[in-house]
Amino acid sequence: MYNALDENAVLEGVKKFGPAPGARKMMDNEMLHAMESIESGTYVTYWYEKKKIECGRIGSNSKCFCGHLFSCHNDKYFGKKFDVSCKNCPCKVFKFVPTRPEECGMYWLVRRKDFNVHKWRAPCKCNHTHEDHMPNYPLRCTKCGNCDNFRAYFACISCDGAWEVRFLFNLLDYYFHVLFNHLKILINIKQDSIFIV
Repeated sequence: MYNALDENAVLEGVKKFGPAPGARKMMDNEMLHAMESIESGTYVTYWYEKKKIECGRIGSNSKCFCGHLFSCHNDKYFGKKFDVSCKNCPCKVFKFVPTRPEECGMYWLVRRKDFNVHKWRAPCKCNHTHEDHMPNYPLRCTKCGNCDNFRAYFACISCDGAWEVRFLFNLLDYYFHVLFNHLKILINIKQDSIFIV
């Protein structure tokens, strides 16, 4: 068994064995969503206003609170407002939820013998999943009478903050091109990495 106790040991382990399957999936989605942003000219991120940080990139494989992917939501801009309602259900706005337990720090779940990562859903403190709640505010639980609003039983892996205080942040074409005109992006396909110089 390999037990990394410092940063160099972690780097050595990743070089020797590669990233964990869940981490690999998260990196692949991050890369896909970066490429989609470049192609579309619109950059969408999961944003924490209090700390002024981006917690994650949103793209076609990102899951909404309603249970549908971002690709199933409208992505239209009208003046100063985006329409990100769902095409498949009454959900009025895309509300990002983690797709995998590793995305919210629950990395140990995938190590359990009979755990199925494809059946995992983001949990509420009422012990029901996000898909057991109404897709629009207030996010009442449909399975119990005690829960009048979804209260995440997990935290953001990037900032350790509560799910309830996040929102989507959109950079329009203009801002996107201004940002990337000042940076050179080198994509190293061999290592599946993006380097910003």
